[in-house]
Amino acid sequence: MEKQEAVVFPMNGGSGLHSYARNSTFQRKGVVLATQLINKGIGEKLELSNFAGSKTFRVADLGCSVGPNTFLAVQNIVDSVEHKYKRQALGHLIPEFQVFFNDHVSNDFNQLFASLPPKRRYYAIGVPGSFYDRLFPSSSLHFVHSSFAAQWFSEVPKELVDKTSPAWNKGRIHYSNSSKEVVECYEAQFSKDMHRFLNARAQELMHGGFMALVLPACPDGTPHNQVFVNKTTELLGVCLVDMAKRGIISEEKVDTFNHPQYLPTFKQMEAIVERNGHFNIEIMESLPLEKPSPSVAAGAVRASLGPVVEKHFGDESFDELFDLLQATEDAKELIQKAIDEKLEIINFSSPNTFRVADLGVPEGVVDKSSPSWNKGRIHYSISADEVLKSYEAQYFKDMHRFLSARAQEIVHGGLIAFVVPASQMEPHILNHVYAHDGQLPKSERNCFWEVINIMIYEIEKDFQLHNFLPRPFENLHRIVRCCTGTTVKGTITEEKVDSFNIPVHNACAQQVEEVVKSNGRFSIKIMESLPHENPQPRAFASRLRAGLGGLIIQHYGDEIDLDKLFNLYCQKLEESSLSVPYLNLESNKLYLFYSNV
Repeated sequence: MEKQEAVVFPMNGGSGLHSYARNSTFQRKGVVLATQLINKGIGEKLELSNFAGSKTFRVADLGCSVGPNTFLAVQNIVDSVEHKYKRQALGHLIPEFQVFFNDHVSNDFNQLFASLPPKRRYYAIGVPGSFYDRLFPSSSLHFVHSSFAAQWFSEVPKELVDKTSPAWNKGRIHYSNSSKEVVECYEAQFSKDMHRFLNARAQELMHGGFMALVLPACPDGTPHNQVFVNKTTELLGVCLVDMAKRGIISEEKVDTFNHPQYLPTFKQMEAIVERNGHFNIEIMESLPLEKPSPSVAAGAVRASLGPVVEKHFGDESFDELFDLLQATEDAKELIQKAIDEKLEIINFSSPNTFRVADLGVPEGVVDKSSPSWNKGRIHYSISADEVLKSYEAQYFKDMHRFLSARAQEIVHGGLIAFVVPASQMEPHILNHVYAHDGQLPKSERNCFWEVINIMIYEIEKDFQLHNFLPRPFENLHRIVRCCTGTTVKGTITEEKVDSFNIPVHNACAQQVEEVVKSNGRFSIKIMESLPHENPQPRAFASRLRAGLGGLIIQHYGDEIDLDKLFNLYCQKLEESSLSVPYLNLESNKLYLFYSNV
């Protein structure tokens, strides 16, 4: 029989930071919880007399990935079968065990077999291929196990990306918040795939054999968009749409990407098995899995869906997407806490960041007659005290405007929640951790504006700026070149450089408290730091360009070539020892303000 070619959706291999092996604790808990049900099924339903002539008991784990979850599952099956033999006084007839580990051909089987338990009581064999097709000889298996795998499709339905189809899933990557036509398309694909799966297993299992499936599911009567796994997928979609709006990825790429899995309801699963006719359901129970923390959830999504995302969108936006997902998960959890504990919330933040100090550049920093003239620099971080004070004053002015406007718009007792990048240190301390030569002490590496300026010194040592810039302006233009990731096509005037400043101030907690108290219209109910990981150089450079690219072009016009210098900036970050820990003194903070008026 000719096999249908299945689309491959592998997990992250290896044993690195983002590997499935290190980011599948959520799935592992499901495997552990399922052991009691599997033991119950083997103890009560498995008839050893059906296998009286078998000297080998064969177990297959389908969708095994790279471990260690698969080893827990198959060892429990081996233990449970051995226990049943002994309980029936058949210990002398205990067979040998042969375990088949199956996954796609692109699965990291090297990692899987390198991780095999050394004292296992079974013979291990790898079986590459799609479990939607036949994998084993007829009537050769005694027990089939699969956990967190059969919800994945063999292929993405073509209707989801067909602009002429009613099921075109434009602007979304999943079915849980989509139209009825999209949901039905997902349901049909799952039903089709599950029938293929059951038909293949029916031919491979011996009469009286057992199959245990652990699937993420949607409880009967629960909307799909209320299931935790679906919520996390939708959040990933929100992050992708946000990145498309900022020009990091194309809108077309988002419209042609759909998460290839479906979570069936109990009734749907029962109906599929009944229609298929090859199996009887002996046990079907819900496992009490607790919702994982945001970091665990984001790690699990990256480990399982990461290769599919990277293949579709490319590796340039890959790190930023999952950094954004975790930051959004963290903020979402705290906001949900506020909703539960306080009142209804009005959330003025975007899924990524709400900036409260981007309404304008302080006038003094571009005034040649002012003590705060920021000549030759684009930010306050390593500038004179007068520049820092000018930025702080602008921040206080803008925050007062923001709070005063919200106080008139929000009902009494309403809430405001926003997420902002924040300094962990007071600005005057942050501003003076440099030596007089501008070098940053290794023990005091700062937020990204400071590091960008330090990169200027690094580049000046080993790169000839006159290759890109008019010689008279080398020292002044190096800041623009590194800080904005721009390449200069032609001549840029000194005035252009001196009149450009980044209109962002990262306030410390003390400053936020001061401005809220001074304003008097709100009280702070929650002020928490959100955990984060330092982004990789490429992701950081991409993020910086997305945030500042438009501002740079607006100021410098066609004189700037963003592509060349952002690539150069990324290259220098990767080469420099400063490329890793540059956010140690900075984090995102969530603030929750309660209306007093």
